[in-house]
Amino acid sequence: MSLEAANAMYFDRLAEERQDRNFEIWLHALLQREPEQLAMRLAKKHYEGKTVAACVWKNGAFNVCYRVKYEENTNVIVLFAALGRSVFRQEKVENEVTVLRYLSQHTQVPVPEVYGAGTCWTGPYIVMAFVEGGLLSNVLKDPLKKDGRPVLNPRISDRALMIAYREMAFLVLALSKPQFPRIGTLVQQGEEFVVGRRPLTFNINELITSANLTPMDLAPIDALSPTFESAVD
Repeated sequence: MSLEAANAMYFDRLAEERQDRNFEIWLHALLQREPEQLAMRLAKKHYEGKTVAACVWKNGAFNVCYRVKYEENTNVIVLFAALGRSVFRQEKVENEVTVLRYLSQHTQVPVPEVYGAGTCWTGPYIVMAFVEGGLLSNVLKDPLKKDGRPVLNPRISDRALMIAYREMAFLVLALSKPQFPRIGTLVQQGEEFVVGRRPLTFNINELITSANLTPMDLAPIDALSPTFESAVD
């Protein structure tokens, strides 16, 4: 693909609107069919105990989440992969489950335990542990600035900044240690994790949903140079 053609790849508003409609239809169907009860049934399927309540939780760019409470005061999260937000929902969920399990077993990065995953009438879902916590941005941002993007609190202590940077450095270092001979997505083969599937990135998803790019059957990449060649193409 020429540089001129690459620069001409604009967002396709019709494609975006189509995906937005798909999401609205999917979300309406979910909300009309007692999603709290569905979340409780799915949670109980993968985590034993008596469920007592469920409520909608914080949603992400690609998911709708419900928090399920158990009688013994345990909480789990049921994550529904949203139609219209991710093109490859099943692949996305499988990738996320595998990566979470790999990180849990092979790194010191704290991640929620995955209790199970599957498919229901809404599509793919994950049941995982609920982890208490807060956003680092809420700790660092200026509390006096209410509008616009958050900015660093000019009155924050050096000690608080040092703790934040130390924790971020720990995560970056831990994630940099695993090494694989190929670029792609992890799959689990017995007790072993290998790169056995194409890379599925945020940009690939956005190009298909927002630029109407035809889905491609990509394979794992064995070297760095084809990665840059693929990016140019």
